[in-house]
Amino acid sequence: MGMVLIMMFVLSTLGVATLSLAVSAYHVQISDIGVKSAFYVADSAMDQAHGLIGAQIKTAIIAGNEAVGIKVQEEIKAHSNDWLKEDGTVDGAYLARQLTTPPYIKTMQDAYVKNMVDNTLVISDKLTNPNSYTKISENIPNTISIGRITSFDERDTTKNMIIPLQFKIIDTHGQQAVTQQVAADFNIKVPTKIIGYTTKSNSTLIQNQPLWRTALASYKNIDLSGDFSSSQTGITVTGDVFAAGTIPTDLKDLASFGGITAGNSTNNNNTKVTINGNAYSDANVQVKSDITSLSGGTNLTVTKSVYCDNLVLQKDSINSNLEVGEDAYTKDDIEINGVGSNLWIKGYYNGYSGGETGHDQSSSIVINSTDINQLNGSKLKVDKGSFMNGTVYINSGNKNTGEPDYQTGESLSVDSNYRAYGYLPLDDKNKYIFRKVGNSLMLIDKLNNQAQEPLTVLEKASHFYKVSLEGIKDFLNTGYGKSSIILGGQVISTGAYINDGEIKQSTSGIDSLATKQIESQKAVLDNVTKNFGHWDVINNTAVYPLGDRANLDSDLFSKSDDLTNPKEVLVTSKDYDVALIGEGGDTSGLPAGTIQIKVPSLDGLSGLVLTTKQVFIRGKVDFKGSIIAGDNITVEDSNIKSFTADEQLVRRIIATKGLDGLFKPPEGTTPSLINFEAVGGVPGPAINAYNELIMLKNWTKILVN
Repeated sequence: MGMVLIMMFVLSTLGVATLSLAVSAYHVQISDIGVKSAFYVADSAMDQAHGLIGAQIKTAIIAGNEAVGIKVQEEIKAHSNDWLKEDGTVDGAYLARQLTTPPYIKTMQDAYVKNMVDNTLVISDKLTNPNSYTKISENIPNTISIGRITSFDERDTTKNMIIPLQFKIIDTHGQQAVTQQVAADFNIKVPTKIIGYTTKSNSTLIQNQPLWRTALASYKNIDLSGDFSSSQTGITVTGDVFAAGTIPTDLKDLASFGGITAGNSTNNNNTKVTINGNAYSDANVQVKSDITSLSGGTNLTVTKSVYCDNLVLQKDSINSNLEVGEDAYTKDDIEINGVGSNLWIKGYYNGYSGGETGHDQSSSIVINSTDINQLNGSKLKVDKGSFMNGTVYINSGNKNTGEPDYQTGESLSVDSNYRAYGYLPLDDKNKYIFRKVGNSLMLIDKLNNQAQEPLTVLEKASHFYKVSLEGIKDFLNTGYGKSSIILGGQVISTGAYINDGEIKQSTSGIDSLATKQIESQKAVLDNVTKNFGHWDVINNTAVYPLGDRANLDSDLFSKSDDLTNPKEVLVTSKDYDVALIGEGGDTSGLPAGTIQIKVPSLDGLSGLVLTTKQVFIRGKVDFKGSIIAGDNITVEDSNIKSFTADEQLVRRIIATKGLDGLFKPPEGTTPSLINFEAVGGVPGPAINAYNELIMLKNWTKILVN
């Protein structure tokens, strides 16, 4: 019995001890669970902080991309030819290259940094909301503290933003509340590349309109003048120039022809005009200067091709130069007048009319300059080849009798050489019959045995060449040796011509003339008529009214001077003249009601000017876009001026302002797509690169007493 009692005592003691140990272990386990729960909740809060900061970084990246988008849009406006493809859409490859360059990365970084600095502290409000946590009890007392934030250094984007956070969580699951604290630093990087940039576009269908590729277009005349010193660039046009031109009733009055004129004022004697493009006119492309001033001189350079009725250095010119960088096409003549006049065509000359509609449409080269036979006198040079389908005429002077003008046998003629047609070689004494031309000239007209038939051009050309072989070359003017008249390459002509100090016969037959004429006429049709006017089939002539290209009755025409953007202008005017006035420009003498546009002196002006009336341009002017006038465009005074065609800029204005209906598309063209806006978009759905910009450092568990 005693033993039983002893054993029961021992077992009871062991049981109590074991139970005590179990209870103690249970309490330890419960406490550990509370500690771990509190710890996990604190750590979860850290994860949530990571996510909230990540969301803020994503917002900052979007802000950076939007800033890049604004810069892209500005660059498209300023340099659209670089950014946009021919169809008007953004060149993706060019855009991608730009996004890797320092200026665009800096633009993104600046917006990113500003967005982060301005919005960082907002995260504290979000983290203190208990509803943001996964609950382990109904009430989770918690506190969150943010230490001193080290902001970004805008001068050194390699330095991080540091956000120190500390979380205190109390778990009340057990009999004893458990407190847990976790601290860490969030290091926030600045992106070193543009992340997740996309473009967002607004597109529309508009015409393919040649007028928008033209810097200056007038359906009457363009006068370009100014007195410029040797150090000034003068008037520069980058792009094509078109002027339909005015043609006088008396086609012999060459001085009254309009078109594109450099130096059209006697008060401006040192005009310098450079057209970095093509020059088009159904009248003249010409230079003028004041022959009364020995310091005068007009210089016109066209770097591409010229298409016109006459290419002329006018009779009032002195020390003037006309240079064509590529080819020249004339419906009528090249005419060189004045003193010290120089014409240089670096490509081909194509005088494509053969007198089919009258001698005012008979392409030849006429040199009336009296110093063509002098050292340092007037000169003509064509580099690659010449086609002269017509011949020179001598005015009869008998308008009342209706006597026809006298057609010579020369495709290139120098003044005074008409005397060859009044001269008979020894073996031709009885071969020809003469007629009186004008008041005093007696020139060969018919063969003696064919009294009813005038001499043909080829017969007169043969006679002219034969006279030149008589050994009396001082009788004819062939220029100053080999330096005055130089026709390089192949020469195709109807009549005789002068080259390298020699008189030469035509070098090709009728078939070659016809082939060259067809080629030249097609070039004019494709490059001029289809772009700016229409071809009158009945009268076989080009017609260039503004109404061919603009809907003149459109309600879109209105008196306007839209200057909401001081650097970009849109003017559409049906009843008013327009004046662009730059620094130093005079406004006196402008027609009443003229819309006056001030041109900023530093940044210049861009846009579209369209008016049925005149355009005046005065003062220092730098303009980008298109100026289109139904009447004259007058560029004047001695201030430097620059005009740059920018088709994409004009197309964007037309599209955004809804003005496509103001224009008539050229025959045979279809509307083309234009992308006129490109802005920064958000990162794509697969891009979470903002997580890479967050580094969790100095994580630590803080012991609680």
